[in-house]
Amino acid sequence: MSVLKPLGRAALILAAAMVTAGCGAATPHPAGTVPAAAVRLAAGAAATPPVFAGTLVPTRGGTAWPTGVFSSATGQLLRQLTGPPAGASDLVLSVRGGWVYFAAWLRAGVPSGVWRVPLAGGPAQLVRSGAITYVLSPDGRMAASLITVDHGRTTEIAVTNLVTGHRGTIVMATSRPGSGPVGVTNLAWAPDDTHLAAEVVESAFASDVMVFNARTARSIRDGRTAPCPGPCAAKFPAYLRSGTLTYVTEQLSAGGTSPITLVSWAGGKPATLVTMWDGPGPLPLLQGESTTPRSAAIWVLQTQTSVGGRPAWRSTIWRWTGGKPVRVRPLPPVTEPPAGYQLTDIAW
Repeated sequence: MSVLKPLGRAALILAAAMVTAGCGAATPHPAGTVPAAAVRLAAGAAATPPVFAGTLVPTRGGTAWPTGVFSSATGQLLRQLTGPPAGASDLVLSVRGGWVYFAAWLRAGVPSGVWRVPLAGGPAQLVRSGAITYVLSPDGRMAASLITVDHGRTTEIAVTNLVTGHRGTIVMATSRPGSGPVGVTNLAWAPDDTHLAAEVVESAFASDVMVFNARTARSIRDGRTAPCPGPCAAKFPAYLRSGTLTYVTEQLSAGGTSPITLVSWAGGKPATLVTMWDGPGPLPLLQGESTTPRSAAIWVLQTQTSVGGRPAWRSTIWRWTGGKPVRVRPLPPVTEPPAGYQLTDIAW
């Protein structure tokens, strides 16, 4: 089996994330409760970060998907960043330490690897050749990347201790029928440099969040599945500074509505932190795989609308720091320069 290709990811743009900065050890919390640390951290959050990065998908076609830097205050495109080899499509992964990390895909659907480019602009640097995603632990000591080996027949998470140089692998899927999931994406480190969460995708609308001890796990069988009660999908894991895991759940219902919530889990039942959407009508898209520099969840809600009688998407930045989500501002229509584009794979 293979990991998700760019078009597959575009069909699964549901995201929100909590801050992962800090390096304290994970602390257990009573089952089914919202950790007090989560409430305190959320209450202390400040303004929305001034800029964010996003993948630009041309609405008029084209093979290259470049990376842009946008103003969080206005939503305007500030600059387009230098990418990897010509013709590659950039999929933004994260913004970390003044760098934008992105995965690059060549025209034939072959991963070029994970690259990084200065947020202020400059040449791109190759981080890991052939990797599909890449994530650093909060203190920068550990790295995890998603790779395929054995001519693409096996999907692995490669774990590297950047201090000692020690490397390990977690086998997630092979090409043999019934042996593994369709894809793996959205890796997240806990502050303890040991626990690693991953989104495991079974199909376009079915996914689980699994947690691994990255120092001892050797295969997907060593993972622990985070709870997602009832018929629902769990997506986009991230960690609080306390070590508590957070992720997005999408509840599936026969009535056509699909409440989307951000939950926390510290070993017991999941506790809802905020309901991100629970409205009638078609399910919207929550864009991005974003972490904020402080303790806030931030996302872009896309709802379908019509412009000049033609279908279009209306996007709005939302932020949560405790209590009700706050609408920050709408983004410009996708028909604005450069030559019309759709904004996907956002990261703060």
